Amino acid sequence: MTSTLVSFDPWPLTDHLESRRDMLNPGLGEVARRDLERYYDTLAAELHRVRLTVSEAWALCDLLNSTWVDGLCARHLADELEDGLVDGIAQRWGIDGLGLIARLRRLGPTALLAICDAVERWWALPGNRWTAADLHAVGLVRDGS
Repeated sequence: MTSTLVSFDPWPLTDHLESRRDMLNPGLGEVARRDLERYYDTLAAELHRVRLTVSEAWALCDLLNSTWVDGLCARHLADELEDGLVDGIAQRWGIDGLGLIARLRRLGPTALLAICDAVERWWALPGNRWTAADLHAVGLVRDGS
């Protein structure tokens, strides 16, 4: 894999990064890289624990179309889906909307963010084809879903 330099202004994260410096990671860039790796690993682990059917995954992709996803949005994913029931999202995708809402409410904030992150990655796929294979590619569903 080729190395790509990523540069960003760490401000409002500077205090967080400074507090995580240690002898092995004295530079803010090294701390940011390490923490970003941890973040992605955590999202992947949380997403692996989530069980969605293909139809449920489609419904969430539909629900989050053009939505800016941050931690607050992710924490309110079940509320967003509840609002979507009024617009017929459960019928459109043939899902048990209330059942999915209940399951989402039992998830922690990291699992909810992992779902939203996967949906964002799904929307960013080139030539987004609405195929189950694309849902598998971003981890929203697994074999047998």
